[in-house]
Amino acid sequence: MVGSFSIRTITLLAVFWVFITPVVAQTTAQEFQQIQADAKSGDAAAQARLGDLYHFGEDVQINYEQAIFWYRRAVDQGNSSAQVNLGFMYEKGLGVPQSVNRAFQLYLASAENGNATGQSNLGYMYEVGVGTSLDMARAVYWYQRAADQGHALSQSNLGLLYLHGRGVPQDLQFAFNLFSQAAEQGQLDGMTNLGYMYDTGQGIPVNDSLAFEWYRRAAERDFPLAQTNLGYMYDVGRGVLQSDTEAFNWYLTAAENGQGLGQSNVGLMFLEGRGTAQSHNEAFKWFQRAAEQNHPDGLTNLGYMYEYGYGVDQNFQQAAYYYRLGAQAGSDLGAENLQILIDAGRAK
Repeated sequence: MVGSFSIRTITLLAVFWVFITPVVAQTTAQEFQQIQADAKSGDAAAQARLGDLYHFGEDVQINYEQAIFWYRRAVDQGNSSAQVNLGFMYEKGLGVPQSVNRAFQLYLASAENGNATGQSNLGYMYEVGVGTSLDMARAVYWYQRAADQGHALSQSNLGLLYLHGRGVPQDLQFAFNLFSQAAEQGQLDGMTNLGYMYDTGQGIPVNDSLAFEWYRRAAERDFPLAQTNLGYMYDVGRGVLQSDTEAFNWYLTAAENGQGLGQSNVGLMFLEGRGTAQSHNEAFKWFQRAAEQNHPDGLTNLGYMYEYGYGVDQNFQQAAYYYRLGAQAGSDLGAENLQILIDAGRAK
């Protein structure tokens, strides 16, 4: 018996992102001057807006010092938008010493003032225990408050909690409804997760066509996980005609965007010469990149390359090393391949 590769799989998005309030409308020079004048006269909304302009560098050069100055002026007047965006700057250490505790305090103030983004970010802090103790009940509470206001990211994140039964009883139908609400607003996590629900049939009947469609929508907006999953749909011909070329192209796009499973899958395509010219060196390169992210498939497949000397000198000890790491990262195949080496007396 010989070792084998990790197969291609789809993946549910399982990370939670914190977003700041985006600046949408552009301003003319005259409008900027008016905002500046209103801010100087003490108008809190204008101060928050001026902070946004300096923060995001819209129509003016990015200037974190000025952004913080005006955010603080607005925060002193209880402006919830300034509270959440100044909180983000503290969370990321933009123009100020990084302080997740200060970020938490500002998100809390914003959330209590009814700001949906502040509520969403506060839910995140409670969920992962950043700036405060981990508290799933409070995470659910604040995500729900934001979701009730139509906040798309909160709808998606709350959907994940109901999908996995974290902090709430598992409810697949409610998760599906929340993902649908987020997806209809164009939120990329929600779109991808809705595709996943249709793909796997969790709580709803499997629908390959709708899974493909939601993956496609998110993938075309450059969302890496959706790109990997769309590649998978082309790879196996689900919801679309099978196409090695399209599968390779989407895997490669995801891989270049840093998505670990996409990197592993594009490595497989190079190794097999499907959708592209066969290249062991390219396969090794992409497996290595996935392994650097501790992706279980990438680690296992890199071990396979060392075991058989594809794209690298044969080295059983290195093969065992990566199989072991793959197993520790959750790959059953990594554990199986490691045991094969041990049984053959090629590793300990």
